[in-house]
Amino acid sequence: MAYSTESFYTGTYSPLSPEYGELFTGYRVPFQRIGATTSIQTANQIAEVSARLSEGVRVVELQPIQPEIFESIPKEHFKEIARLTKLTGAEPTLHAPIIDPAGFTGERIDETARETAEKYFNMIIERAHELNPNGNMPITIHATAGLPQTVAPKPGEPLEGDYIHVIDRETGSIRLMRREKRLDLKTGKEILLDPVQQIQEANKRIWDSQLGSLAYEKEKGREYIETGAIIAPVYHEVIEGKIKEEELLPEQRNALSYLTAGKAIYDQIFSQLKISFNEAMRCWPEEKKKEYAQEINQIKKNIAEIESTRLMEENPIEAVKKCDQIFSTFKSLIKKAPPQQYVFSTDFALEKTKETLSNVALNAFKKFGEKAPILSIENVFPGTVFGRAEELAELIKASREEFVKKAVKEGISESRAREMAEKMIGATWDVGHINLLRKYGFPKEAVAEETKKIAPFVKHVHLTDNFGFNDSHLAPGMGEVPFKEILKELEKAGFTGKEIVEAGGFVMQFKTSPTPYILEALGSPIYGMEMQPFWNQVRGIYGIPGVYAGGYGMMLPEQHFATYGAGFAGLPIELGGTMPGKGQRFAGAPME
Repeated sequence: MAYSTESFYTGTYSPLSPEYGELFTGYRVPFQRIGATTSIQTANQIAEVSARLSEGVRVVELQPIQPEIFESIPKEHFKEIARLTKLTGAEPTLHAPIIDPAGFTGERIDETARETAEKYFNMIIERAHELNPNGNMPITIHATAGLPQTVAPKPGEPLEGDYIHVIDRETGSIRLMRREKRLDLKTGKEILLDPVQQIQEANKRIWDSQLGSLAYEKEKGREYIETGAIIAPVYHEVIEGKIKEEELLPEQRNALSYLTAGKAIYDQIFSQLKISFNEAMRCWPEEKKKEYAQEINQIKKNIAEIESTRLMEENPIEAVKKCDQIFSTFKSLIKKAPPQQYVFSTDFALEKTKETLSNVALNAFKKFGEKAPILSIENVFPGTVFGRAEELAELIKASREEFVKKAVKEGISESRAREMAEKMIGATWDVGHINLLRKYGFPKEAVAEETKKIAPFVKHVHLTDNFGFNDSHLAPGMGEVPFKEILKELEKAGFTGKEIVEAGGFVMQFKTSPTPYILEALGSPIYGMEMQPFWNQVRGIYGIPGVYAGGYGMMLPEQHFATYGAGFAGLPIELGGTMPGKGQRFAGAPME
């Protein structure tokens, strides 16, 4: 008969294994680098900071991310928080209210909204400086408030997808374009048109339509002008009243009416040409303006000549010739370089956002110099602009370059400007946000790969967990974010900044502090020497039983303390106390 020996699960982990623990992510982070956030729902940030400090946290990120909450915080509170953190040896950071730096209002990108956002960020910088006047405190700014990315993320080739988001430069409105299909003559199959080619064709159609309408009106106006040309020798006398219309021959009166009608048409053509030219100038990038400067200057010269000499009034036939020259030059220019009235949403957002960020950074540098806060730009969700690593890196590089250009104009040396640009403008990498790539079909390896691309620019990190579909803000280790791979990529790039745990979703649902779970998930050392033992080992080493989500039932029941008090003196004599027992033996005699 065969015998077998089985053991029961004790609720702890083997102390011989350094990797054990249900929540342990496989990567260790010292507790002094781990930060916690305040509540986003209250302006009483002093109480929130005090509560985080009471948990032993040394880095506290204020997160009044709603503008109305942020503006409800009295200015004295920021100074008091600065004193509180200084006394406790803690460090504050700040998450700015969510304002779109490009001026996106939900339906369109508006320049007035962008200018307002810039002023708002300047105010935030000034207030935030009071939290840490002597250091370069990171201020996290969302890269967008929700402007859709040009093409939704999809595994495979970039710019795949059935729709593309574009912005109309003239109105700032966002438009969803369905990808056009074309017949591939080689295979006989329908293929999606390349997005770059599609938007070029859309822009070409806009300008072809405008110029086509003008060409039709021009031909009609020219016909009228040519028919009325016989009145030209006496046109001035008629206009000035020296010759009355009644004195004209019938054919001259007829010619005058044609000339007047032709002049009215060309007045409209000239006005429309000026409008179209100004639109084109707004749409052409600077490099195109430089490349075609000769043609552009010729158009400007002819427009100025017609306007300054009142040529259309005094000599309409000569004015028509000038107008035709403008049209011909403009048409040729449009054919060579169609202005981009429709642009990819990501490209337009880049243009506007770098303007805001560079201006805010320069303003902060001029006010606070070396002690200016850091603008740390956070990736929002995949599917929005700058939600991917390459786009966010491009925004940071473009903002730095814009900062350098403006700083040099202010008299700062280029080397100094570049040094400050790299110091003051960087990224906040939100690992929970980038993990949402998973819902588009990307594997977890893609999340680590995204981190590798952005790692050289990262100044600050937000740690939060989810399952790849919703930004649920669980504590690390409770979802499927690949923390080990992400944090290793950041380590390779030399990242030494603060790592703020955003676990507000966990706190809201379970009404308890996430700190013990965070310590276990990130394997922090129990003592300050940054060596064993670690928090994820504490159960096995000290025999502490497992943490059960269902709880242990009633512990330390209230009735016990009501009967015996909180000390040993209230216990019966037979248990070491001083109170005589009130119970009885089976015989009924008192226990004394």
